[in-house]
Amino acid sequence: MAIKDTKVVTGVNTRFSYFNGWEPVSINGSKERYSVSVLIPKSDTKTINAVHKAVDAAIEDGLAKFGGKNLIKLHLNYHYVMGI
Repeated sequence: MAIKDTKVVTGVNTRFSYFNGWEPVSINGSKERYSVSVLIPKSDTKTINAVHKAVDAAIEDGLAKFGGKNLIKLHLNYHYVMGI
């Protein structure tokens, strides 16, 4: 099984917000986890499309790895915000 390309190189105006990558954080008493919000300008369609492709590839790899069963609840939020 070959792992598909899930690496995304972001554009120059992409920023991280609420970065919890150094250690996992519990939000409102939930299970500790690593997380980040990535702010990508709407005009950077190349990066947005690359992110969508990488997420789809990761889901396909996971399904292949577990025999077609989706065992992971993937939490994705795409918000389009004015001014970014």
